[in-house]
Amino acid sequence: ASSGATGYRIRIGTTAGANDVLSQDLGNVTSFELPFNLDYSTNYFVQIIPFNSAGDATGCAEHRFTTEAKPITIPACSTITSPTNNATNVSINPTITWTTSSGATGYRIRIGTTAGGNDVLSQNLGNVTSFTLPTNLNYNTNYFVQIIPFNSAGDATGCSEHRFTTEKETIEEYKIPNVFTPNNDGINDVADFSFLLNQKNATLQIVDRYGTLHFEGNQNNQFIWNGTHNGLKSKTGTYWYI
Repeated sequence: ASSGATGYRIRIGTTAGANDVLSQDLGNVTSFELPFNLDYSTNYFVQIIPFNSAGDATGCAEHRFTTEAKPITIPACSTITSPTNNATNVSINPTITWTTSSGATGYRIRIGTTAGGNDVLSQNLGNVTSFTLPTNLNYNTNYFVQIIPFNSAGDATGCSEHRFTTEKETIEEYKIPNVFTPNNDGINDVADFSFLLNQKNATLQIVDRYGTLHFEGNQNNQFIWNGTHNGLKSKTGTYWYI
């Protein structure tokens, strides 16, 4: 208390001598609780000025103080934006994307083949909002994916999963020749197995009924047989391809 004072004024500012935060006559009290919160991690200057009917005290010193840092709280869950929940025909090499969670310093991903599972992947991705799997998923399979934001306070809780189903495998249909007539008339003159060029480690052998090899396909001959064996035309008959 100040002897002879009948009241006190308070001034609070964010710079020395300022009152941009508060300037108020408090009455004859010696304590005051602000009716609002100050900002986190901010410098403030406060001055108390006693007064009475003769006037205000002069030259009263200011006190400077700094408020506490904002407490770190567990971040909220993100929303998975792709694939959408219950999506079908999803690529076997999908890119998972999600929204930013305020305060998160990183994200964990869990992918499983059952709800709540992580038998496919469980990984800390860092502070990103998209992820492409390094290996392909299985075709026509249900997967469950969960994104969990985290920071130093901990992991977000209760984050929902998205369920999606991958695409069905496309099986190419090839027309395998069963009859050909190598008589140079321009019609069915060769047995064309060239579709094997696109197959990894493909092999082809054509033998007669006695097991004699008449043709062996490879990249050089393009897996196309013209009906000859050792430079001579093979006899009309039934042949087997292996």
